[in-house]
Amino acid sequence: MDGYHWPRAVLETFPDPEETLRRRGAPHTFDAASFLALVQAIRQPLVLGGHPAAIHGPTFDHAIKDPVPNGVTIIQSHRLVVFEGLYIQLQSTPIWEEIPPLMDEQWWVECPESTCRERLINRHITSGICKNSVDAAHRADTNDIVNGRFVLKHRIVAVTNILYNG
Repeated sequence: MDGYHWPRAVLETFPDPEETLRRRGAPHTFDAASFLALVQAIRQPLVLGGHPAAIHGPTFDHAIKDPVPNGVTIIQSHRLVVFEGLYIQLQSTPIWEEIPPLMDEQWWVECPESTCRERLINRHITSGICKNSVDAAHRADTNDIVNGRFVLKHRIVAVTNILYNG
């Protein structure tokens, strides 16, 4: 889902761009309508003029800190498409609520918050989002953990729950 982050240039047009950029990764900083359109397109037969068609979706480049259009291609011979993202099971707005019913299977990985926090700090440093562990911990505590708690409160219950204890 990272490809569906609104680009920074779009986030800067939001009513409070400083806060929106700081909260990047929260549900309102994603282009949920475009993600929904991708999922809906994948659910349809891929045929164009009698030949297999392709559906393109964006990816995310941490080096430029923005989405990359058409970074992934899905073609007719693909039999399995896996979506990974915090908000795929979110039920907070009409657009997000349309996504879960389109999934054939839904998994939820349960992980202790302390383990998530530790991994987020490492991820923020290795991806270049933050320069050091203090900044990375602050971002994790004021953004990512907040987002995770929001999803826990406003998500559907997945068919398959996986408990992670390591």
